[in-house]
Amino acid sequence: MVKLRKSVCVLFVMFFLCFAWVIISFGYPFDGREYKKSDWFDYYYLTPSLIRNAPAASDNATYYVRGGDEHQNFEEEVVWSGVKDVPLAVRELDAYLIKEGINVDAEYKQGTEYFVLHYNDVVVLKIADCMGPCP
Repeated sequence: MVKLRKSVCVLFVMFFLCFAWVIISFGYPFDGREYKKSDWFDYYYLTPSLIRNAPAASDNATYYVRGGDEHQNFEEEVVWSGVKDVPLAVRELDAYLIKEGINVDAEYKQGTEYFVLHYNDVVVLKIADCMGPCP
């Protein structure tokens, strides 16, 4: 009887943990998040490896993920601010994407688009997954 009670408790806890994981997995990132590398869970759960392994343009990085629907792209990006040498950072990111087999200049009708953007002392690496035709 004690073994049965113990088994039922273990099954209940496992079911609860699986249920919680499903809820977190499907609902967590779709509202959009802004986070730093110090936000351990968000950084390792939400950041794609392409962005996580990108060469850092500065020490001040902010990560974003935004959900999409049929009218909007699903976007993931990292924004580095306080970049000292913007042209060098842009060249390094372009070289990194080429090394990963990504053509930033390609125009896609559907799929994923990659952007390296810059303005003032800010550099952005952005990934946009098109849910329909890419704009």
